[in-house]
Amino acid sequence: MAEAFKNLINAEKVAILAARLTGAIPGFDTDGFEAAANDGLEALELKARVGHIAAAMHPHLDPDPPTAMAQLLASMGPPLTSDKDVTGSMMDWPLLHWVQTHGVEHPEHTLPTLREMTRRFSAEFAVRPLLNHDLQGTIDVLRGWLDYPDLHVRRWLSEGTRPRLPWGGNIKALQRDPTPALPILEALYQDPEEYVRRSVANHLNDISKDHPDLAVDIAQRWWNPDDKRTTKLVKHALRGLIKAGHPGALAILGYGPPTGLELALDLDPSTVTIGSKFAIHVALTNTSDRELAVLLDYAVHYRRKSPGLSRKVFKWTERRIAPGGTLDLTKNQTMKHVSIRRLFPGEHRVEILANGQSMAVASFELMMG
Repeated sequence: MAEAFKNLINAEKVAILAARLTGAIPGFDTDGFEAAANDGLEALELKARVGHIAAAMHPHLDPDPPTAMAQLLASMGPPLTSDKDVTGSMMDWPLLHWVQTHGVEHPEHTLPTLREMTRRFSAEFAVRPLLNHDLQGTIDVLRGWLDYPDLHVRRWLSEGTRPRLPWGGNIKALQRDPTPALPILEALYQDPEEYVRRSVANHLNDISKDHPDLAVDIAQRWWNPDDKRTTKLVKHALRGLIKAGHPGALAILGYGPPTGLELALDLDPSTVTIGSKFAIHVALTNTSDRELAVLLDYAVHYRRKSPGLSRKVFKWTERRIAPGGTLDLTKNQTMKHVSIRRLFPGEHRVEILANGQSMAVASFELMMG
């Protein structure tokens, strides 16, 4: 089993950080910082460890926030050199956390500092308090760096302004109205770096959760079937709407209503024990006189601990079926506990979706192993 991320921030790493800070800040109280940083550290989860270490640094930094920011930046290593090296040192995270905590009132210093820090460790979380404090003013500054030569900076401009950044908290103003950040996406969706374009796709996917029609309009304008990079971006950006069966999103990808499609569903076995798997068999027939483009997904309706079922959609395949043609497909589904989902015995269901439309549903019984 992979080691928990929180364990990457430990007493040994605190000592390394202390040495870096001591080398960059004359008179830095190494022993005092280490004692405070390690006190109670092991009992904390990942983000709490980051905040704890940032708080332990605070008494030992210059009381002037802009000066302290310069000290922290000086303690960091050289910029990352490629998109394969995207995280830098985990012990840089507390430095950025200190900046986001103490730099909101000094944006003229904080934003250029974060621009340089994100070249070493992503500042996507650290910029968000500034966006909440002064949305348009912060975005105006960020837009000035859209042509910055470092890919980590360009990616930060999109990632840091996402309305629903995981672990970063939501930007409520951008959830209500995402248009202030749209010029950033327009400038970066054709960026030469996949790392940057992937962030743009995730940003547009965030927008689609609150403003689906706007996201579809943007995707439609960007869509270019002759540009593989952009088509990949649009498909990734629309993934949530595709799973939800949004007609506009499906139409962009060429999937209209599945008129003329007949579908038969069979589950084998119909009684499954926790920890085992079963087969989903689907037979597709095109009864129309034209070729059908079919985007096939399936949903498992899981039994919840409380009464009712919880639906989870999974991607399956994309196929084209000739007029009068048939297609037989099988998908194996394992029923086991995972970190985000506990299984409970009882009736479960499988639903087949073709071009976003529900085509068939079958039940199976889940039993304790």
